[in-house]
Amino acid sequence: QGIERYMKQAIVDKNSSVASSSLVSAFHLVMSNPDVVKRWSNEVQEAASSDSQMVQYHALGLLYQIRKVDKLAVMKMVQKFTKSSMRSSYAQCLMIRIAAK
Repeated sequence: QGIERYMKQAIVDKNSSVASSSLVSAFHLVMSNPDVVKRWSNEVQEAASSDSQMVQYHALGLLYQIRKVDKLAVMKMVQKFTKSSMRSSYAQCLMIRIAAK
């Protein structure tokens, strides 16, 4: 439980390298233990509105991995992020890939 707290803090860290690496770590962790990572959804959504392009990209990818089994949740996520301005061109390309599925 202590490690979870550190991961949540790292996901919303001001340093974009720390946030991006923690999101990638969570991305790998979601494959083996999705229930733990699902509890971090609020922090991941907060990271998706970051100023850093790579943090946005990794946060969007992790949000998709968390929600990919629920088509309605994916559709709502796509609608939410298309209305807001995604500054990251990587995240925009990922959004197109998600919407096309």
